[in-house]
Amino acid sequence: MSFTAAFSGVTDAQITLVEYWKNRRADCGRVMRTDIDPGTVRAYLSSISIVEMTPEGDARFRLVGSRMRDSLGEDPRGKSINEVSGIDVDMFTQTLSAALDNGHPIGGVIERDHGTMSWLRLPLVGDDGHWSQVMCYDELVSRLSDRD
Repeated sequence: MSFTAAFSGVTDAQITLVEYWKNRRADCGRVMRTDIDPGTVRAYLSSISIVEMTPEGDARFRLVGSRMRDSLGEDPRGKSINEVSGIDVDMFTQTLSAALDNGHPIGGVIERDHGTMSWLRLPLVGDDGHWSQVMCYDELVSRLSDRD
């Protein structure tokens, strides 16, 4: 899997969220988690999660939108991504790391057996002052039966 630092979005939701993230950047180019206003992105909240990387390198869900909770069949808040069934752990970990490593949005659209997934990772500076959190957007944008 390869990533580009110039990702600006494919779907309307991705484009809107990337633009919002870019507009929240401070002069240093970083976005604090506290700079994200949930009311401004409320149309997308149900598909947004916040994942925090611990100092030990573990990725834990801090916040999870209702669509993701419904698709997983559980509320993964506080859990490591390794503890949650229904997540492609390798892909999720790679995308989180890529966003945090380069400090830029990454995303794409993936064809799956059950339909097309839109995903986006927006790096955030946590309370520790480092890139340690990622605002994730994951949404099933079409089902195979929708395209027949």
